[in-house]
Amino acid sequence: MDATNPRRRWAHRLAILTLLCAGCTGDRSCRLCETLSGKTCSGRPGSPATAEEKKEPAKARGQAPSEPVPGYPVGPVGPAPSPSPIIAPTPPALPTPVESKATPRGEVLPTPGTGDATPAAFVMPPNAAAMKQFILNSKPQVKVVAIVGKGNIVTDEEVWQMVRQRPDHRDALTSSDRETRELEMYRYELKKIIERELLVDDMFAKMKKNKPGAIEEIREYASKTADRNLRDYRRRYGFATEKELEEKALVPQGLTVNVLRRQIERNTVAMEYIRSMVREQAKGIGLGDVHEYYVKNPDKFQTPERVKWQDLFIAFGKFATPEEAYRHAEEIRRQAVAGADFAALSKQHDHGDAGFRNGDGVGTTRGEIRPSELEPAVFQTPPGQVSTLIQGATGYHIIKATEHAQAGIRPLDEKCQSDIREMLFEQMRKQVEGRLTENLWRKGAVQIVDVP
Repeated sequence: MDATNPRRRWAHRLAILTLLCAGCTGDRSCRLCETLSGKTCSGRPGSPATAEEKKEPAKARGQAPSEPVPGYPVGPVGPAPSPSPIIAPTPPALPTPVESKATPRGEVLPTPGTGDATPAAFVMPPNAAAMKQFILNSKPQVKVVAIVGKGNIVTDEEVWQMVRQRPDHRDALTSSDRETRELEMYRYELKKIIERELLVDDMFAKMKKNKPGAIEEIREYASKTADRNLRDYRRRYGFATEKELEEKALVPQGLTVNVLRRQIERNTVAMEYIRSMVREQAKGIGLGDVHEYYVKNPDKFQTPERVKWQDLFIAFGKFATPEEAYRHAEEIRRQAVAGADFAALSKQHDHGDAGFRNGDGVGTTRGEIRPSELEPAVFQTPPGQVSTLIQGATGYHIIKATEHAQAGIRPLDEKCQSDIREMLFEQMRKQVEGRLTENLWRKGAVQIVDVP
C-alpha cells in the first residue's frame, strides 16, 4: 500500500537522504545538501560564515596560519581525515606533498634555549587530574601537521606528547611566558620528528629496492624493542599491565601508550639506519685514538658532583586549607626522620609521581633536578638525612638524600676506554646523521599542513 502512495514514497526517500546527509561536516563538500536545498552546504569552503565564525579566529577553526613558517613551504590545508589510528597510512583526503626547496638543516624551526634535552619519563604535571579526565572523556581526533616523504604523517598529538616528556616542560607550565616557551618546544620537537621520518622513509625506500624482505624484519625488531621498553616501564613503576601503566602513569601527563609505542618504534628504525652506516667506519677506532681523545678533552672526564635522593610531594589542593596541608606534611616528615621507610611513605602519601618511582627523585647532577626549586636542598642535605619542608608553587616537598659523590677526574681504565669508543662512535653517528638529514631536507618531500 505504501508503494502506491506517492506522498509516503516521497517521505521515505527524503528520510533516507536526510540520514545520509547527517554526517556532513565543515571539512567536506556535501552534494546531498546541495541536492536537498539547492544551496551550497554551510560546511563547504567558500560558504557564508555564521556570526560565530566571523568572531572566531581562523586558527581556532582549523584553517591554515596566515603567515608561513620560516624555512618551510606551506601547502594548502587538506580536509581533516576521519578519526583513525595515528600509525595509519596517509589518508586519501590529504593533499599531495610538495617538494621542499633547499631548506638548510637548522633553519627550519627555532631551537629552544634549553638545548636537546633527553626527555625524563613520567614527570607529573600539576593539572594531572584534569589531563586524565580530558583524555579519557574526549573522542579521538587526528590533526595532521606535516606530511613527510611518501605518505608518512606527523600528528599534532604526537608532537605535543614529545613536548610533555621534556624535563623542562614542567618548569614552563608555571612560567609567565608559558605560551612562548611551549611554542618553541613544539617547533623544536616537530623538527626532530620530521627528521626522523625523513630517515625512516629513506631507509625503507632503499630496502624496498635492494632488500624488500628485510623491511618486515626491521619492523618486527622495532616492535619488539617497543614491547621491551614498555615492559621495563611497567616493572620500574610496579604496574601489572600496559593498560594500568597508561591509566595511572601516562594519561595523567597527557601521554598515551599508542603514541609512546610509535615513538619508540620509529626512533629505533631511524637509529639503526644511521648506526648501520657508521658501524664499519667505527671498527677503525684504535687505542691511540682513545688516548688522544682523553688528553684533548679533559673536561669530559670530570665526574660532576652527583646525588641520589628521594622525594615526597603533598599538594595544597588535597586539603581544605594551607594550614591543614602543612600539618599533614610535617607529620609525614616526622615519620621519615624517625626512620620510617621513605619509599613506602612516598607510595602511600605522595600526590605527584614519585610514588611510581619508589620515591626516587628526578635528576642526579646540578641543572637536572626536577622540580628545579628543590636543587639547593637536595645538594645541601647530608646523606641519610631528611630535609625540612620545602614549599613549592603547588604544595610541600619532603626530600631525603641517600648518596652524595664529590666531583673528580676519571682514570683511563677499561671502562673509561670503552666509554670513549662509544663517544667516538656517537660523534661519527651525529656527523653522518647531520649530513644525511641535511641532504634529505633539500631533496625530500616535506609539506607543512598546519603549525601553531
